Amino acid sequence: MNSNFYSLSKIGKRKENQDAVYAKDFEDVSFGIICDGMGGHADGAIASSIAVNTFKDLADKQIPQSTEEEVHNWFLNGLESSINNMELSVKNNKHSLDMGTTLVAFLHYKKENLTYVLNIGDSRGYLYLKYLNQITEDQNVFNRLVNEENISFEEAQRWPGAFQLTSCLGPRKNQTPTISKFKLPNIDDTLIILTTDGVHNSISKPIMENILFQKDKSLEDKAHEIVDIAFKNGSTDNLTILIFELDLQNV
Repeated sequence: MNSNFYSLSKIGKRKENQDAVYAKDFEDVSFGIICDGMGGHADGAIASSIAVNTFKDLADKQIPQSTEEEVHNWFLNGLESSINNMELSVKNNKHSLDMGTTLVAFLHYKKENLTYVLNIGDSRGYLYLKYLNQITEDQNVFNRLVNEENISFEEAQRWPGAFQLTSCLGPRKNQTPTISKFKLPNIDDTLIILTTDGVHNSISKPIMENILFQKDKSLEDKAHEIVDIAFKNGSTDNLTILIFELDLQNV
């Protein structure tokens, strides 16, 4: 099975699309990234574009070996380079240093059936293996309250500013990158899905799962249907999705 992918980004009800997406299928490795620039901050669209282009350039230059140390160093180097590039882009405009973006990215090593996922913020990574599994956790006040302060799920939902980010990428932002590692079984129709919150906040997991399950639909059809449903359900944000069909090999 050859890897293939489809990405879709729509402006939605916003005046500007501050999302950015990129994917590429190399010979032995697949790579994908989505960033969601923060609309309430200066130059969110610039921040997301710089982060995606920084990682694109790194991937085109050299993909790391599949060891945990090399992948972690590669991801962290990409984050540091992204911030440096943001600072260079706005060196004469101190106000723009407040720019920020979420980021979710993956590297999939085909021969090892091994996938690494990098996450900052509340864009999401999902793994589809006949069912849909969220593999990143939103870095926001809600999850901090639930996980670190033992606040109940119900109480945390009512908390003022519950869904404000606690981590994002930018020159003046606090960032807490998480890197996950998955050894995948050799199952056909395995998908990695990346989304911005304009998509996943306005469509339920069961509906996404049902769309992804339909084998008669192309990745393009599935991406458009997911985004269209999220928009019709009232999404007021930009809507971006990447669906990547992984090439799994017997090892």
